[in-house]
Formats: sequence, structure tokens, C-alpha cells
Amino acid sequence: MTTDARAARLCLALALLALGWAVFASAWLCDDAWITLRSVDNWLSGYGLRWNPAERVQTFTHPAWALLLAAATGISGERTFTLLGVSLACSAGAVALLVRHVARGPGPAALAVVTLLASKAFVDYSTSGLENPLTHLLLALFFALWFRASDADPPERHLLALTLVAAVLAVNRLDTLLLVTPAVAVTARACGRSAWRALALGALPLLAWELFALVYYGFPFPNTAYAKLATGIPAIDLARQGLRYLQDAGVRDPATPLAILLGCGLATWRAPRSLAVVIGIVLYLAYVVQIGGDFMSGRFLAAPVFCAATLLARTPSEPGWPALRVPIALAAGLLVASLLSARPPLTATLDYGVGWKPDPGAHGIVDERAGYYPVTGLWRALAAGADPLQHPWAAAAAVDRRRPNRVLLAGPVGLYGFHVGPEKYVLDEFALADPLRARLPVQNLHDWRIGHFSRSVPDGYLETLETGRNQIADADLAALWDALARVTRGPLFTAARWRAILHLNLMALPHQTAGQQ
Repeated sequence: MTTDARAARLCLALALLALGWAVFASAWLCDDAWITLRSVDNWLSGYGLRWNPAERVQTFTHPAWALLLAAATGISGERTFTLLGVSLACSAGAVALLVRHVARGPGPAALAVVTLLASKAFVDYSTSGLENPLTHLLLALFFALWFRASDADPPERHLLALTLVAAVLAVNRLDTLLLVTPAVAVTARACGRSAWRALALGALPLLAWELFALVYYGFPFPNTAYAKLATGIPAIDLARQGLRYLQDAGVRDPATPLAILLGCGLATWRAPRSLAVVIGIVLYLAYVVQIGGDFMSGRFLAAPVFCAATLLARTPSEPGWPALRVPIALAAGLLVASLLSARPPLTATLDYGVGWKPDPGAHGIVDERAGYYPVTGLWRALAAGADPLQHPWAAAAAVDRRRPNRVLLAGPVGLYGFHVGPEKYVLDEFALADPLRARLPVQNLHDWRIGHFSRSVPDGYLETLETGRNQIADADLAALWDALARVTRGPLFTAARWRAILHLNLMALPHQTAGQQ
């Protein structure tokens, strides 16, 4: 082994150790994680995979992640540390696949690992309790198959493998399919007319989930899609907010957009096969802008920066010092950009977020980890005894469990909803779990926060939920409630339910109907 090869391996080992420390020191859970955990807990308790036991409503956007958590928590009988452990295991697997099966050598592998280390978006969402770690693992597996393909491989078999992974990726979160669709399309084109068989077989995991969702929930998409995407807010306003989301990353986490630009730029210059990955990143970022981004700073950039790291891992790796100069320069530049930011991942501390004020931040975009790390951080739990029950929303849930009210109206409902228990019907302000209000326009089209779209409570709706008898004053909303109740509360296999499913999936939403607002 040459001196340069040993130096590259040493750099890789140091980068892996630094990334491992940063992810451990930053490990945390966000409020939205408990939205999934409540549904999982209800399923394990025999109520079904639903938010409120009274009705079949899908409140999670990541079915594959929810099923994985159900299996893990069902075995362990514990929630918080199990969720963190599964997240860390998926993140470790993603990095291992990237280093061993995507990178062209220890030098490019070290550059890829440093890219991830420099990215606050990736480090923050290597845990958090959301689906990102499984997304990264599936992306790593997809790109390992994509870049390791050879001309000797039967194209149909290669397409089948890629499509299978892409389908599971879509079950984990549907919009991440944009990242890999160009690569699947390139392979399908090479297969010619025989591509349809591989595509059909590979898509079975996604088709199976969509069929289950349609039968069980009555809708192919989660309720959150209606609550967050069907708002009635003008598209231009959402696009402006989406651009602010990218701008926010440039301020809080400059290494992430820099890494995406570098990965895409080098890929198109030196690796033509990587162009499909670049197109996937562009499509995904365009979608993020279109929907207005998110309130969690960096969350929707974690997957693109992981894709960029795979592109950087494909830089040529010839022996000799001159060949190492480019990776070293790129890695140094990314680390400098990261260390010059306000909260670099490499310098994470035990007191991260302590004293943080939960204000809306810049255009409603916040450092979500700072808000929850003091009570949900893994390091905080091990060293300082932090516990999610210390959060005010969990404490409020403990009080409200003793209230006689069956229906409780709450704001952010993750920690609150999980700890208040399944005996209470939790009606959330932002309609994530409410099939009726999710289909109504937002309360104020000129004053809203991304990801938190408030809906008014129709007259008679609380009484309807309390008694199960339709008392909604508005005749049109009352009719809509009857149809939704038939789908989400009635027997699964009746002609009336399936007529309602067909009607509700084809109907225009209230704010899309002429003359209504």
C-alpha cells in the first residue's frame, strides 16, 4: 500500500469517527415523530394503524418508516430509545453503503463523509424521529446498484432491482421518488419494450401500499397531503416561500447548498452517468420550492445533500498526490463553510438549544432541533436525565387525560397527542389528523406559516365529534362529513362506502369550486 493510499484511508477513518460523533451528539426527536408513534402505538394496542381509534385516518407521510417503527417498538416495548436506535442504525447503514459500494476509493469516500459531516441538514436529520434515515439508506442502496451496474448485467434484471428499491423509497416518502426517477427512466429506455415487465414487478411494494391505503383509509394519499398541499394558498406565494427556504439554508447551513452545487457541477463535468442523479436533485428541489419548503430548516435538503455526497464519492481516484488535491480542497472548503456557520455540526454541545425561544423565526422557518433537543436529545438523556415528559406539551397532556372532555382541541399534537392517550379524540388545529377540515381552505390566506395551516372549526363540529351525531350547521359541510364518516368510520366492504370513496377521491375540494372560498 502506497503512502498516499494509507493517508487516504487515515483521512477516511478520521472523517467517519467525526461524523459518528456529530450524529450521536446531535441525536434528537422532533414533535412530529410522536404523531407517527401515536398511530403505531394504537396499532400495537389493537386499535388499528390510525391517529384516533374512532376513525381510519393516515396521519403519517412515511408508511415504510411507520411499519419499521412498529416492528422495532413491538419487539422492544419501548419508544424513545428504540426510535433513536433505529434512526442511528439506518444512518450508519447508509454511510457504510456509500463508503463501501458507491465511492471509487478511500479518497473520494473521505470527501463524501466530510460532505455529510459539514451538512447540518444531514446531521440533524440523521435522527429526529422522521423518515430521513431510512430515505438515506434506500438512496444509498439505489445508487450502489446504479453506479455498480456493468454492461454484462442483464438490463431487465438491473431495472427490476432499481425499481424495487425506488418503490420502497416511495412507500417511505412518496416525493423522494423524484430523486431516482431519471435513473430508472434511463435504465428502462435501455431495456426497450421489455421494460414494462420489470417496472410492473418492481413497483409492487408501492402498488401494494396504495391498494391497502385505498381499502383501509379510503384514500391513496395521507391526510397530511390534503392538510398541507390543498390549502387554497396561491401557487406564487408558496413558491416565494420555497425560495426563502433555500435562502434560509444558505444562511444557517451554507455547507449544504455548497455541497449540492459542487456535487452537481462535478458530476456533469466528469461523470456523464451521474447526470441522471443531477436531474433527480433538480426535480426534487423544484418540487420543494413549489410546495413552499418546510418550517423545519434543512429537513427537505438532507436527501439532496446525501445524493450530492454520492456524486462526490464518484470522483476519479487515481494514485498519487496530485489526484488527491481536488478532494482535499473540496473537503476543506466544505468544512470551512460549515465551521463559519452559527451552529456547525462538528461543534455540537450538550446544551444545544437550552434557552431557545420557540418563536416563528425567519418566515416561519426554525432550527427545529434547538427547540426539542433539551428534552429529547440522546446525549441529554444519557448525561442529564432529559425526558420528553419534561416538555410542556407532554405535561399538558398528562393534565388533560384527567379532564372529562372526550374531544380535545390542540395545537402541535405530536407530544401532546401521544401522551394524552387513545381514550381522547385529539382534534388538531392544523387538521393533520382531521379528514373534514383538511379539505377546507386555510383560515387566513394572507397570514399563514408554512407547515402550520390553521383551519376554523365549523359550527356544530365539536358536538358532532362528541356525540357521533351530525350537528354541523353548514349543509354542504354536513354532507361532506357524512361521506367522510362513511369512509373512515363505517364497515370496510359495503357498496355505500365504496361509492363514497369514489366520490370523495374525484370531487373538487371546497376552495377549488367556483364561487366558494
